[in-house]
Amino acid sequence: MLLSVPLIGGRRQSKPLSDTAIDYTHAWQRQHWGALYSAYGRAPFFEHYGPELESILKRQYKSLLDFNLAGIEWLSGAILLEIRFSLVDEWPAGAEDVETNLHTPTPEYTQVFGERQGFVAGLSAIDLLMNEGPAARMYLM
Repeated sequence: MLLSVPLIGGRRQSKPLSDTAIDYTHAWQRQHWGALYSAYGRAPFFEHYGPELESILKRQYKSLLDFNLAGIEWLSGAILLEIRFSLVDEWPAGAEDVETNLHTPTPEYTQVFGERQGFVAGLSAIDLLMNEGPAARMYLM
């Protein structure tokens, strides 16, 4: 299930994420948590990571940037990855030419519904973390 955060003013905004406000008039936080609980409630590491994820998801953030940073910080801490990044107002020259390894195949790991539908590649890092816990770091290195 694709989860999307509703924004005041809609999705197609051309302003910085720090100025993009989240729309809290919808019950999206409860819906997202329900989807995550349904998908990962039986995952081996849900009891360990679930409460922190729920806490992050249910907070009200001033901007989409604040929400994204909270998620990145939590996830990098949970996976024990040191992520160095900086916030910029504009992409540095040539940044769009930087190659990434986002399409590198991930080794298969055990997933909650894997016995019924086989391994599903390309899911979120949350899937990896809930299913592999501390070993998730090894898959990303």
